[in-house]
Amino acid sequence: MTDNYVLDCSFDTGDGMWCFCPIEMDADGNVTSIITGLNFLSDSPPKGGHFVGVVHQDGQEACDEWCEKNRAVVDRLLAEREAA
Repeated sequence: MTDNYVLDCSFDTGDGMWCFCPIEMDADGNVTSIITGLNFLSDSPPKGGHFVGVVHQDGQEACDEWCEKNRAVVDRLLAEREAA
């Protein structure tokens, strides 16, 4: 199982619970696949998991728009990643 997760912002419950999807990465740190169907609803990645980014099923523009509206969430997750 992977230790790296992305926040899938296309699934926004509106109640502070976010959808985290595990990802697979190559040796250079590039994402090779997002493992859908094995999602975790939480305010942070699963214990021991590392937040690596945000994705949206409708593409980068939708992702950027969500990140702008939810900057505090993204900043908190980035701060937690840096502190780990």
